[in-house]
Amino acid sequence: MRCETLGVGSSCTRFYSFALIQCCQVHKGRNIIERLDPSLHARRVHLNINGVLSWHERTILHRQEDKITSAAMIALFAEIEAHHPTATAIPVVLDNARYNHSKELRHWLARAGCRIRPVYLPSYAPNLNMIERFWRFMKRKVLHNKYYPTSAAFRAAFDQFFANVGGWKAELETLLTPKFHFIGAPANGIP
Repeated sequence: MRCETLGVGSSCTRFYSFALIQCCQVHKGRNIIERLDPSLHARRVHLNINGVLSWHERTILHRQEDKITSAAMIALFAEIEAHHPTATAIPVVLDNARYNHSKELRHWLARAGCRIRPVYLPSYAPNLNMIERFWRFMKRKVLHNKYYPTSAAFRAAFDQFFANVGGWKAELETLLTPKFHFIGAPANGIP
């Protein structure tokens, strides 16, 4: 029995369509969003992205969802199984979000022939999930110091990022390494 260790990390993230300004001067009592465009509050659009990252292959599978639910996770897991047809077991690192512990998802994972093996992270430890590093990288590339006047432009920016993710291969290889520093370990220098 062959067990393909993919090292897949799963998570979801939500992005909003207002500008993330890294450095700006705002007068006292004024909101930065109002200075950019007063109508931004009324048309704030969010985008939920549910994804898994295989850090050995440095590939990502993602889905845009209206809402992240157990059904959305099951659809993502089915896509993972379809993407890795030869794997007999696929360990998936999961956070402790409520939908990752639902009855529906547990029932789906317990079915005969399911190759997904959930590995739950400890509470408050998103730094152990590699995809969180990817989300931070994506946020920096797509959102920081950028303004999207329409929700279509906002969504197109994320689509373009995923279409061109190979262009940042060198940056991602240095960011997505399975090297973790454990507090209290003698070799890492962290007391």
